[in-house]
Amino acid sequence: MLGCLLYMTATTPGKVSLALLLIPFGLIGVVLFELSYVAANLARPTPSLVLHRILPASFSLGVVTLLLLQSLNQLTWKDGLILFMLSLLFLVYLWRADFLSK
Repeated sequence: MLGCLLYMTATTPGKVSLALLLIPFGLIGVVLFELSYVAANLARPTPSLVLHRILPASFSLGVVTLLLLQSLNQLTWKDGLILFMLSLLFLVYLWRADFLSK
């Protein structure tokens, strides 16, 4: 992770190809997914697809999306609010879908 942050601070975005610019964001997404996956397993050890796969994936995707918008200088408070509201709606939908499947 430290190498990823050093790579991001040492490169000039105008001189690097797009694929090399997206690699650190992909690594950050994988690390966030693994950390939230472990936290979900510690919080509730029973196997639930929603809790153990979809929520960590959506969390890491949301954080990486915010990081990408910030790196492009396109992040505003409205974008953060929209992403937060969409995340809440997605969470409620998944919770109801998991509850109804039981």
